[in-house]
Amino acid sequence: MASDILERLRKIAALAARGVGGEARNAEKLLADAARRYHIDLAQLDGAERRPHLFYHGPEAWRRTLMCQLIMKRDRKAEIFKLFEAGKRVKISTALRIICTDEVFVEAAAAFPVLAEGYMRQRRALLRAFLQANDLLLPPDEGAERRLTEAELEMARDASRLSIGIDRTQIHKQLAEAK
Repeated sequence: MASDILERLRKIAALAARGVGGEARNAEKLLADAARRYHIDLAQLDGAERRPHLFYHGPEAWRRTLMCQLIMKRDRKAEIFKLFEAGKRVKISTALRIICTDEVFVEAAAAFPVLAEGYMRQRRALLRAFLQANDLLLPPDEGAERRLTEAELEMARDASRLSIGIDRTQIHKQLAEAK
């Protein structure tokens, strides 16, 4: 995937260099947008040199973990450093400084949003599965005659599949033991 993106960027760079008039200007604009989006240095587009890249993940640890896994899966020699932002009480990591090749970073940055959306979808399904396994889902309103959307049906299917492996929490037993 990254090689496809980098190959496209190389072709756009060639068009920007050899194009005429508006064609060259449009190619330069596309190239600048892509360089900003994937955080790559156009001067090093052809090289396999390792260099620092910044990835902003926000305060959510799972986003940092996902990006680290994507980078390390593609390049075991990559170096990853947490960057911290001072919060009210503690410092929190909101960004990563990743030292790797442009190709590795572009591939990981392109895969990240797709995998992050998949993770969030599974996370919502897991919560629903937990609620379902513990009989905590509310029944539908009696008077509501609404058909479920395709996304809601898919979520319900995912939750049903996941709930098979979830143990029912023994609330009453644990409360009795606590007394």
